[in-house]
Amino acid sequence: MIIPWKDEYSLGIASIDTQHKKLIGTINTLGDTLLTGSKKSDIDTAIAQMETYMKEHFFFEEEYFKTLQYDGTAEHITEHQVFLDKTKDFRTRALDEEDAMLSIEILGYLEEWFLHHVLVVDRQYVSDFQAHGIN
Repeated sequence: MIIPWKDEYSLGIASIDTQHKKLIGTINTLGDTLLTGSKKSDIDTAIAQMETYMKEHFFFEEEYFKTLQYDGTAEHITEHQVFLDKTKDFRTRALDEEDAMLSIEILGYLEEWFLHHVLVVDRQYVSDFQAHGIN
């Protein structure tokens, strides 16, 4: 397990907290795949599954942003796109390279991104969501 769920990750918005828990599970599954030296096709599949889930999660958040006319929408969507671009790059590199350091780089990025995104970036919208009754 790369990232264990901690109560401090909770935003107090049940639907998003549930999605974040699933995201941790998805990242941890990818981590297991990378660390066991799995075939490139397994790594590609795991990264693709993570990308698919992230797109669903990002869409969910972004729909709320539009509905609530959240002031930080543009910046938050940019954060989402940077993540998707980076994971696409990792996916391409994982198919082209056989490098144990790439696995470490991917896992480091995912852990750092998750922690920063949940503990800093997502916290910026919590009060707006809660002010509109989204808990």
